[in-house]
Amino acid sequence: MSIDEVGTEVPAPASGFLIAIMAVEDDTVRIGATIAVIGAADNVPAQEAPP
Repeated sequence: MSIDEVGTEVPAPASGFLIAIMAVEDDTVRIGATIAVIGAADNVPAQEAPP
């Protein structure tokens, strides 16, 4: 996360697997907005095999 050219780490409030990324680099988000979703291993979507 960057704020006025200052980078910072955002600690996760829980442990688990990254299920979804809701904001990407250079996005502007409101304070308190969801930027990622963390879940249990059984919630991770299956990845398709490459062609």
